[in-house]
Amino acid sequence: MTKTRIQTICIALLVPLALGLIGCDKGNPSSGGKTFAIDREFPRGPLTVHVRVDSNSVSIAQLLTVELEAAIQPGYTVKMPPVDKLLQQFGIVDRDALGEKLDKDMRTVKTVRYELEPFLTGTYDIPAFEFQFFDVNEPDKTYTLQTEPIPVEVTSLL
Repeated sequence: MTKTRIQTICIALLVPLALGLIGCDKGNPSSGGKTFAIDREFPRGPLTVHVRVDSNSVSIAQLLTVELEAAIQPGYTVKMPPVDKLLQQFGIVDRDALGEKLDKDMRTVKTVRYELEPFLTGTYDIPAFEFQFFDVNEPDKTYTLQTEPIPVEVTSLL
């Protein structure tokens, strides 16, 4: 096989791959390309929280994705809530801290994504979460933002 023919084959294989990669991640950029059926926003002062759930109904054999995103203005810090005890009706299969980034308004955005496994069929709530935030100039004063529960139905396989 000639060198030119090998190069042509490589190009023929790599061009579609490169074009496919260019088209990736066309979903919501803050959610890493994942689409969510539910996206609830909870603002309070310098903090805005999004609670996202990929579906409002799953079978007992499926996983449920829940994403918590907190965007805080400069001069403040936010503490993500502990969720282990709040999600007792689900098993936490995976936790992915997607890190911090700055949004277009120069707010610090923290995102944590959870993959949850339901235990039993029925209607359950993704519970209310409490986010604490602080003014960096007044570290002893704590502010809180409380989200609202989000109902999710877990169905049987039948």
